[in-house]
Amino acid sequence: IGFEETDSVCEALELAPTSRMAIVTGDVGEVSAESLMHMLAQRHPTLPVMILDSPSRHVAPRVVAHGGAMRV
Repeated sequence: IGFEETDSVCEALELAPTSRMAIVTGDVGEVSAESLMHMLAQRHPTLPVMILDSPSRHVAPRVVAHGGAMRV
C-alpha cells in the first residue's frame, strides 16, 4: 500500500482511477477543496473522498457526509 501526493487537479484526476481513497487537505491552486471533492465524486462515484480541514477554519468541528464524500 502506498501513498501519492499531488498539488495539481490534473494529477489528482489522473491518480483517482487507481486509488482506493482520496484525501484532500486544502485548496488546489485555483480550485477549492470542495470543488475537487465534487469533481472526483462525479467522475469516480465509488471512490471515497475525504476533506480534512484545519481546525482553525471552523468555529465548531463538524462531520458532513454527502454521497461517497465526507468532510471532517
